[in-house]
Amino acid sequence: MKLKYYTTILEMKGSFSIAYGNYTQRKAMVVELSHLDKKGYGECVEIDYYGINLEQLTLDLVKIQPIIEQSEIITPFQFYEFLLQNNLHPFLCSALDCAYWDLYGKLEGKSFAELQAIPTTNLVESSITISIDTVEKQIKKIKESSWNKFKIKCNGFSSSNLELFLKLGVQFSLDANSSFKQEDCCWLQENKSSQNILYIEQPMSIGNFQCLERNKFVNWMADEDAQNAN
Repeated sequence: MKLKYYTTILEMKGSFSIAYGNYTQRKAMVVELSHLDKKGYGECVEIDYYGINLEQLTLDLVKIQPIIEQSEIITPFQFYEFLLQNNLHPFLCSALDCAYWDLYGKLEGKSFAELQAIPTTNLVESSITISIDTVEKQIKKIKESSWNKFKIKCNGFSSSNLELFLKLGVQFSLDANSSFKQEDCCWLQENKSSQNILYIEQPMSIGNFQCLERNKFVNWMADEDAQNAN
């Protein structure tokens, strides 16, 4: 098995705004795993506000490349266990895992769904992300979209904006990118209307989740410290 990788700049269709800033492009790393005449691909992006640095990930790839290239073709589950044993960054681990599933599927002549015996007659619908903007422009984008589920980016919490989103009658989640305050989260999880939100992602900075409760009206989606929620 051979491993190749390179970095590239992905230009966005338009400016995309989140609580951490405005972005028009993303720096990405593409990894390629190949065997015989088949190739599998995975990718990860550099995220400055989460400290994801592609230069460091590249150094990690240089270290593990000889080990990967000496490996035989095994099942994707075994390959993932191998990745975990090498203490790779989760983003890099995900990129290599995706590339291996892609390669393995091509070698077997099967799709991921076929390899996993996943029924494809009733697939779960994904969502589209709505960038930070005025609430009027966000609502306009939602109304003009052909999608049925939405993830709405927030920069701080507004109960009046939430009321407007709820009135749309669409399925949506909120992504705060750590911009909510503790009092916002307490208000949300005590408010019955919050149960109509699919989930709220990364409400506050990691380490500040102690006030979040599983058994109230919000379906919280938070990072590694979420297991410490009440």
